[in-house]
Amino acid sequence: MNDDLDALILLTTQLLHRLGQKSEVKAGHRAATMLQVNSLIYLKNNPGVTMSDFSANLSLSPSSAAQLAERLNLIGYIKRSEDTKDRRTVRLAMTKKGTDYIEKIHRRMHKKFKRVFSKVPQKDIKELIRIQKELLNS
Repeated sequence: MNDDLDALILLTTQLLHRLGQKSEVKAGHRAATMLQVNSLIYLKNNPGVTMSDFSANLSLSPSSAAQLAERLNLIGYIKRSEDTKDRRTVRLAMTKKGTDYIEKIHRRMHKKFKRVFSKVPQKDIKELIRIQKELLNS
């Protein structure tokens, strides 16, 4: 079992590295980190989320989430606003620049995944999806 687990860890790491290669999209003068990309994806799917939900769903401390939101705000990908009912609550939303950026990343990732997985039989892809869902739900 340990040999299988070690092989799984190695292969998963190599696959993630391969999928991540050359898929960076420049954010101005630098590439966005995976955490920033994941944050933008989360915000795209949850517009107007509170800062506390943002930090909780990304498994970040409140101070780390605040720093991340500030970086994304400075780049121009998100905007922060006070809640209209509770001024202590900060809400986050994507800007057009952020939405355009994340859509560009999605197109590149889709193209890369399609190329990598085009060699894999459809039944194996379905099994991989099933396994990933099971892992995420455990």
